[in-house]
Amino acid sequence: MTLQANAKAACLRIKTCSPAKARYQRRHDMRVGKLPDYVDASRSHLNRCLVSPRPFPEITSEIDSLRANAGCKRKRKTNAAIVMVGVIGFGRDVQPDFCALSEKEQDAAILTLVKTLARRLETLVESVDIHRDESAFHAHFSLRAYNHHGRPLTACLNPSLMSDLQSLTCDILSGFCPMIERGHRKAERLASGAAMADVVHRSVRRLHSDLPIEIAHAEATRDEIVAASDLAARERDAIEAQISDLKMQSEEEKRALAQTEQRVADIEARAKTVQQKSRIMVADFNRVATALSTGRITIDTDGHWQLADMGNHVIDTGVREAMTRPVIKLLRRQQAIDAEWQQTRALRSQLEELLSQPDLDADLRRTGENLLAEPSPPMF
Repeated sequence: MTLQANAKAACLRIKTCSPAKARYQRRHDMRVGKLPDYVDASRSHLNRCLVSPRPFPEITSEIDSLRANAGCKRKRKTNAAIVMVGVIGFGRDVQPDFCALSEKEQDAAILTLVKTLARRLETLVESVDIHRDESAFHAHFSLRAYNHHGRPLTACLNPSLMSDLQSLTCDILSGFCPMIERGHRKAERLASGAAMADVVHRSVRRLHSDLPIEIAHAEATRDEIVAASDLAARERDAIEAQISDLKMQSEEEKRALAQTEQRVADIEARAKTVQQKSRIMVADFNRVATALSTGRITIDTDGHWQLADMGNHVIDTGVREAMTRPVIKLLRRQQAIDAEWQQTRALRSQLEELLSQPDLDADLRRTGENLLAEPSPPMF
């Protein structure tokens, strides 16, 4: 059985930023300028700044001083990273539990984690912001991109340390919210049969915020249909009670009774239709959701998508129209990721074949071996 992502886990993502990207990220964190479409401006007042950022010139000046003290003679590149930015998020099953904490407890949990990360990486906390105006609670933070010894943080980040930081995230946040668990390790998920794209690029799917919105709309439609069915059933019961009384009245009232019975029949027919429609929509909605999580959706060259192993079954038109756009968007993104992965593997194979040549220049061989041994950068 494939091991899915742990919906009760807290998530930590970090990456380095050049000065230009750092300025963009700071404007996003502080809600400066035009807001993205996924931001609810009416809720932006709920955001909280826990650590105010320093001016970038002050950070770069400090970095240059640290590098000089470390004996670096070459001037720092203008596009070299000056901060490491990160985001702290929560799985869908544990997010309500963390949001149920008081703001003071939430702030303490986030600050404790970020400060512990800074101590672990031997650097400084530059900013911490909590966002409540998007679809899910999360926190952004930034650290100085160089440690106290003048070394860039990227020099010490490796898969082992990244795994330790994920464990550290769970250990600290679970002290404030005991329901938080550690996420499943990538190796464990791959060993259980999970696709590489699902493991390495799991955060990409989260960027498609419209998919949860469309699913929520479908669920709301389903609830409205069920409510209408219940209302029709209550109306039918009330009419049946009225029929019992009418049967004891005059012939004129009996004619009215016949009309009422016909109305009951019509209502029952409509109720049956509504119930059948709701069952079909709920079943199709569950099929699509299951297929998304198990990778059993295909798309042809014309952009039409279909569930695998469906036989002659046809997805309900309303469900298909509601989910076509997010499903196609996600599938095409997954195809692009798979293509990029295949290209990367082909390039590595070519490099390995080149290194196998005995008469290869020693410097080229060392460079090629370093490229093969170089770890993948941490995913954001």
